[in-house]
Amino acid sequence: MRLSGVAATLAAAAIALPLSAGEVVGALIQLETFTPFRDTQWSEAAPVRFALLPDGTLFVGGSAVVFEGRLDKKEIKELERQADAVRKLKGLGPEVRWGGDAERRYLLRLGGKKPLKLEARGEPGRAPAAQRALAALVARLEEFVHPSLRFHRSTAFWARGREQALPGGCKPWTLPLPLAQVTGAGAGATWEQLRDWPHGADPASVCHDGRRYAVWFKPLLPGEQP
Repeated sequence: MRLSGVAATLAAAAIALPLSAGEVVGALIQLETFTPFRDTQWSEAAPVRFALLPDGTLFVGGSAVVFEGRLDKKEIKELERQADAVRKLKGLGPEVRWGGDAERRYLLRLGGKKPLKLEARGEPGRAPAAQRALAALVARLEEFVHPSLRFHRSTAFWARGREQALPGGCKPWTLPLPLAQVTGAGAGATWEQLRDWPHGADPASVCHDGRRYAVWFKPLLPGEQP
């Protein structure tokens, strides 16, 4: 896919990007974003928005699709400088609030020797002057596009669901996963099992034993813990 196509896909996905609980183990920088989804979507099933690994491997996700690329050493160092500027900010707690739309939420994780994890709520452009380094990094990662980005096919997924009747029809539960586990603690699945099922924030409408369920399949990045 050409860069223009990647940018258009991510721009569309940025309308409703999620905050999920997944952590990409070993990532230098990771960002998850959240704005309200439609009633039939589930934000936690969308992939991580941005993740950079130590070897320069880069992942950028939307509401369902994931792109993979690679940064060179100079580009990695530039992002690390921005991350270090955030680490040096005084008075940062686990949660910060900016002005503007309070429904916008960001979860930022910085790895390395001085790990940092915080949640920001509001609009980066409305951040106070003392937090401009944080807002600048969040805004950059949220809209990150790079010439190396290409479609990434996730091989692992995390299945979750709940009893819920969605508009329209439904399909029988044919996957080799206990539906009770999926609607409880969740269950792992593979691409081969899910190739004919929706991925990401859009649910599958399932019929099983006279009941109806909404089931989501979150694409997992390499090293991500659901």
